[in-house]
Amino acid sequence: MQNETLDQDMQGGLSLSPITKDHLGTIARWGKFLSIVGFVFIGLFFVVAIFLYFAMGDMPANPALPFPMAALSIVYIILALIYIPPIYFLYQFSSSLSKALKQQDQGSAESSIKSLKNLFVFMGIFTLVIIGIYALAFLGGLMSALF
Repeated sequence: MQNETLDQDMQGGLSLSPITKDHLGTIARWGKFLSIVGFVFIGLFFVVAIFLYFAMGDMPANPALPFPMAALSIVYIILALIYIPPIYFLYQFSSSLSKALKQQDQGSAESSIKSLKNLFVFMGIFTLVIIGIYALAFLGGLMSALF
């Protein structure tokens, strides 16, 4: 059996043990569950944004808040839009991985790995952007404290 694995590795193939396939199946199921929950929460973000815009937009301005309550709807819409790509990539990954394991399809396996790569690239870029925003906020706070 080990010789078969070595032969496949030398030919450029990858051999997966039944235990690895079982772990990947569990990953695919949980990934699909988390992505579906993510899509539900994205929908809720849009519902809350609409509610805040129409229901709270007519309320008199609260002097304690420097912005109208309806402006919070924009924040919820932005958050929902930010969450769409990673949740979509997770769903693509999980669906393609499930298909690859069920049908032993190399194309679906490659597609699932591509979706996982896209998820990590998005999260990496997003993390860098957030770190940049924090750095600018820190510098802005430092500058305002000095002057």
